[in-house]
Amino acid sequence: MKNLFLLILAFYSTINGYSQIANEYYNKGLARSYLKDYQGAIKFYNKTIKTNPEYAEAYCARGFAKDKLKDYNAAIKDYSKAIGINPKYTDAYFRRGFVKLYYQKDYQGAIADYSKLIELNNSNSTSYNANLYFNRAFAKDQSQDHQGAIDDFGKSIEINPSFPEAYFRRGFVKSYLQDYKGDIEDQNKALQIDSRYADAYYARGCAKASLFDYTGSIADLDSCIKIDPVYNYAYFERGSVKMKLGQKDNACQDFSQALKLGDSRAKEVTKVYCK
Repeated sequence: MKNLFLLILAFYSTINGYSQIANEYYNKGLARSYLKDYQGAIKFYNKTIKTNPEYAEAYCARGFAKDKLKDYNAAIKDYSKAIGINPKYTDAYFRRGFVKLYYQKDYQGAIADYSKLIELNNSNSTSYNANLYFNRAFAKDQSQDHQGAIDDFGKSIEINPSFPEAYFRRGFVKSYLQDYKGDIEDQNKALQIDSRYADAYYARGCAKASLFDYTGSIADLDSCIKIDPVYNYAYFERGSVKMKLGQKDNACQDFSQALKLGDSRAKEVTKVYCK
């Protein structure tokens, strides 16, 4: 009996020893990642996983390092492995959904991850909770579920009414659905929160042009360009409005500037109207 007790004690001591070693490797990996030495971090995470193959946090952290190195497929595999070990691992869902959404354009996959995350979420962070709905809304918009996107942007705003990007994005989708007045209302709110939000001035300027408010449109596009002098789309849109007002020379100057800044649409317009 004494020998059996000693054998069990030795077994658990060995397990605890492996656990401590794995933790040490993991912490060294985190330190490397903090210093943006992602290759070095991956080496330590590999050692962590070799010591403890069920270390979910190590897979997630390694996925993040691979993500930073733009190895997105490998990052997805690591996030998925972490979720396989711990199906309630919210950080892994968030990171996997983010990669699917913004780097792989796997919008349905991103929607599935953020939907699961919303189901599991118990965070008290206003910003984090609003971002969950914001990211799912963006994925829905990109997958042509525009009304679903508007609804989720609305939920994001309900959680965090001081989220200018959510107003901007919701307004942008409304304009796509030809609800220009709704777009303008959302951009007004975005600009109340951030008066130097160039994207909101641009979006509002485009919506006003669609409602034939050309003077108001040019004023907003002027503000956009004043804030961001290399905003090529704003030059193109302002040129289009000026052309409608018969201001050909000024319009061509804007088209020329848009082309210099990389807006390819301006090339054909310049050939046709600005000879």
